[in-house]
Amino acid sequence: MSAPSPQRDLRNRPLASLPDADFELLRPRLRLVTMEKGDMLRWQEGPVPSVCFPLSGTISTIVNLSDGRSVEAGMTGFDGMIDLCALGSGVAFGDHIVQGSGEAYMVDASFLFHAAQSRPAILKMIFLAAEASAAYCHQSLACRTFHQLEARFCRWLLMARYHLKSDSLSLTHEFLATMLGAQRSTVTGMAYKLQVDGLISYHRGSIVLADISRLKARSCECYQRVVDRSELAFPSAPSEHTQEPTAP
Repeated sequence: MSAPSPQRDLRNRPLASLPDADFELLRPRLRLVTMEKGDMLRWQEGPVPSVCFPLSGTISTIVNLSDGRSVEAGMTGFDGMIDLCALGSGVAFGDHIVQGSGEAYMVDASFLFHAAQSRPAILKMIFLAAEASAAYCHQSLACRTFHQLEARFCRWLLMARYHLKSDSLSLTHEFLATMLGAQRSTVTGMAYKLQVDGLISYHRGSIVLADISRLKARSCECYQRVVDRSELAFPSAPSEHTQEPTAP
């Protein structure tokens, strides 16, 4: 469902970084949409006619292999935009699936492309978003290659918390297995271990992060590196520094 965008919404950091005049150029072409968990926004190798700026919720980019296996290659929320392929080949490299419900602005890729050619601030916003997205992919590759599953599991939970701004996550073990590129039984065992240790609690598709400081200690360096890179590209507003995610 979409609706016109009547006023400026600062929840998406790339859009919030734009000077007023540049945002006003985009504003009439922004469409406010509601994203529901499980929505497939793009299909791998499918056309990408528009660019999405999440205001809330989060979107996973899933790469599918020919043997049927899948793994998450990216996670985009309020601190980014998706899919930059729209401004290049126009063909999605992976599936884009909503993993956390929320809202987003959509804008036609062709309009954004032409706007960037005459507005340096818009072009810089796109470059910074591309840099942050690449940093996530690069760090994820290093993480999957060198770090143990428990550390990766904790990192993923913390990244989801960061984007959803909530300690309560609606997730199944099957979904987590796809995100981590692991067997479902392995993820179930890992979740049980973390629950016994008091770091999380889970029940019927819901995981509550119970001890954030210990989760960070059990996570690898990759969580903080990705967050720091996002902050470098699009610094948070002062008011955001005092807001910690909470369970609903």
